[in-house]
Amino acid sequence: SAEEQRRVAIHEAAHAVISLRLGIEVVGASILPTGSVAGSTRVRIENSAPDRIGLEMQVIGLLAGRAADQVIGSGANAGAASDLREATRLLAALHGSLGLGDTLAHRVALGEAERLLVLDPRLMQVVEADLQRLMEHAVALVRGQESGILAVAEALVQKRVLTGADIAALINHFF
Repeated sequence: SAEEQRRVAIHEAAHAVISLRLGIEVVGASILPTGSVAGSTRVRIENSAPDRIGLEMQVIGLLAGRAADQVIGSGANAGAASDLREATRLLAALHGSLGLGDTLAHRVALGEAERLLVLDPRLMQVVEADLQRLMEHAVALVRGQESGILAVAEALVQKRVLTGADIAALINHFF
């Protein structure tokens, strides 16, 4: 439906606009459904050894879709599940594998850090606190970039797919 397309477009536009705002390269965004995914935004992360700030910026970009659902759209919904999973995975790795949290201890391999959340309630609390803090940043950024997000969302509804260059051109005058 048109309402569903607009909802997905706002969500994906927020990922794209906020990622660009944070200096993350956006490859493109789409509201063409593929499998169980209603839309997607592709970014390119160049840094193979990110620091905590870089990882947290990635998480804010991931949370921007949910933030836009709440601030601009009709409220939080299950469409952000994969974004939340990836954000949680990155923060679990930050604390449990990469030595970028409160400790230097490397507790598990990078790809297994999420498993620690089930085994370590304190780590789960730390990751949840990080998610809440970074969500507040995402909400503030979405509020500040609402006009750009809506412009990109409208273009996504019309064209269904935008390149990173298309998105950057649309929001250039909002920055």
